[in-house]
Amino acid sequence: MRFASRTDKRSGQGIRRLVLAQGVYPGICELATRYTQEFAVTLFGFREDQDCIVTHIAPPGKNAEQGYARCTGDAEFEASFFEELRKKDPQITWLGDLHAHPCGISSLSGQDLQTLREILLGTDDTWHPAEYVAGVILRTTSGVTIYPRHFTKENLDGSEMETHIAD
Repeated sequence: MRFASRTDKRSGQGIRRLVLAQGVYPGICELATRYTQEFAVTLFGFREDQDCIVTHIAPPGKNAEQGYARCTGDAEFEASFFEELRKKDPQITWLGDLHAHPCGISSLSGQDLQTLREILLGTDDTWHPAEYVAGVILRTTSGVTIYPRHFTKENLDGSEMETHIAD
């Protein structure tokens, strides 16, 4: 299987990149084959300058929901997955998530944006990060194309990111 990628042509200073470390992109492609409707993956890795480097993904947990135009995560599974990663490398961080959309819809929905606002600005006792990567996975005949955005508390509309797939 050949893997497709999307790289923003406006490359340059100030453009953030979502860098998928070796093995991450094929893992996302495999999940896109296994789950035929919407599904989400949680992104873990490191921030370095303008790059968000994804070294690990958590697949949907057993309590995650997948359906047409709807998916939810499994917070308990994701937290446990993150704990195990941090035991091996305390510097690893939770970067965000990507989820599959129905064919052809490459932008985040209004509901997606509302969820992002809650993640960033929430007032409950859960962790609310200062920045977050969220995006859409679209299936293609040769793999998937990823449309990531970078969000902060000050930029709730998000900014486009380039996608880079490590060889």
